[in-house]
Amino acid sequence: MERNMIEKKFEQFAAAVGRGGASVSGPATFGDICAGLGVPESDMDLYLRDNFGLSGPDILKVYEGGIPLYLL
Repeated sequence: MERNMIEKKFEQFAAAVGRGGASVSGPATFGDICAGLGVPESDMDLYLRDNFGLSGPDILKVYEGGIPLYLL
């Protein structure tokens, strides 16, 4: 995926995570969020790993668990 496009999708990803990614059946998974944004999981995961050093599912665990980023 083109760099500009994945950065725009990341902004939407961050907004979705900030809203809690809730669904009727509970918290959304990384795959659910990516599907909702129309971005392949692998592309978003690569972007997150390259920029933050964590996988998408790990970022969700950190956010949902309230783990301070300085502990990573």
